[in-house]
Amino acid sequence: MNFFLIGFMGSGKTYWGKIWAKTMQMNFIDLDAEIEAIEGKSVAQILKRRAKIISGKKSLKFYGN
Repeated sequence: MNFFLIGFMGSGKTYWGKIWAKTMQMNFIDLDAEIEAIEGKSVAQILKRRAKIISGKKSLKFYGN
Protein backbone atom coordinates (compact mmCIF):
# COMPACT_ATOMS: atom_id res chain seq x y z
CA MET A 1 0.00 0.00 0.00
CA ASN A 2 1.27 3.48 -0.89
CA PHE A 3 0.24 6.88 0.37
CA PHE A 4 0.94 10.24 -1.24
CA LEU A 5 0.79 13.54 0.60
CA ILE A 6 0.10 16.55 -1.57
CA GLY A 7 -0.13 20.18 -0.61
CA PHE A 8 1.40 23.61 -0.81
CA MET A 9 5.10 24.22 -0.25
CA GLY A 10 5.83 24.54 3.44
CA SER A 11 2.57 22.88 4.52
CA GLY A 12 4.32 20.08 6.45
CA LYS A 13 4.16 17.19 3.98
CA THR A 14 7.69 16.02 4.77
CA TYR A 15 7.33 16.54 8.51
CA TRP A 16 4.05 14.66 8.80
CA GLY A 17 5.01 12.11 6.15
CA LYS A 18 8.05 11.01 8.15
CA ILE A 19 5.99 10.71 11.33
CA TRP A 20 3.22 8.81 9.57
CA ALA A 21 5.67 6.46 7.81
CA LYS A 22 7.44 5.68 11.09
CA THR A 23 4.13 5.06 12.87
CA MET A 24 2.91 2.80 10.07
CA GLN A 25 6.33 1.11 9.76
CA MET A 26 6.60 2.15 6.12
CA ASN A 27 9.34 3.68 4.02
CA PHE A 28 9.23 7.41 3.45
CA ILE A 29 10.35 8.87 0.13
CA ASP A 30 10.55 12.63 -0.26
CA LEU A 31 10.14 13.32 -3.98
CA ASP A 32 11.61 16.81 -3.60
CA ALA A 33 14.80 15.29 -2.19
CA GLU A 34 14.90 12.70 -4.99
CA ILE A 35 14.45 15.38 -7.67
CA GLU A 36 17.11 17.60 -6.07
CA ALA A 37 19.58 14.70 -6.01
CA ILE A 38 19.01 13.96 -9.69
CA GLU A 39 19.03 17.58 -10.88
CA GLY A 40 21.71 18.91 -8.54
CA LYS A 41 19.49 21.93 -7.80
CA SER A 42 16.83 22.75 -5.25
CA VAL A 43 13.20 22.42 -6.27
CA ALA A 44 12.86 26.18 -5.75
CA GLN A 45 15.68 26.79 -8.27
CA ILE A 46 14.08 24.41 -10.76
CA LEU A 47 10.66 26.07 -10.43
CA LYS A 48 12.17 29.55 -10.69
CA ARG A 49 13.95 28.62 -13.93
CA ARG A 50 10.81 27.01 -15.33
CA ALA A 51 8.76 30.12 -14.50
CA LYS A 52 11.27 32.27 -16.40
CA ILE A 53 11.06 29.99 -19.43
CA ILE A 54 7.25 29.98 -19.40
CA SER A 55 7.14 33.74 -18.90
CA GLY A 56 9.53 34.23 -21.82
CA LYS A 57 7.46 32.02 -24.10
CA LYS A 58 4.28 33.89 -23.17
CA SER A 59 6.00 37.20 -23.86
CA LEU A 60 7.13 36.01 -27.29
CA LYS A 61 3.61 34.78 -28.06
CA PHE A 62 2.08 38.07 -26.92
CA TYR A 63 4.48 40.22 -28.94
CA GLY A 64 4.10 37.98 -31.98
CA ASN A 65 7.71 36.93 -32.39
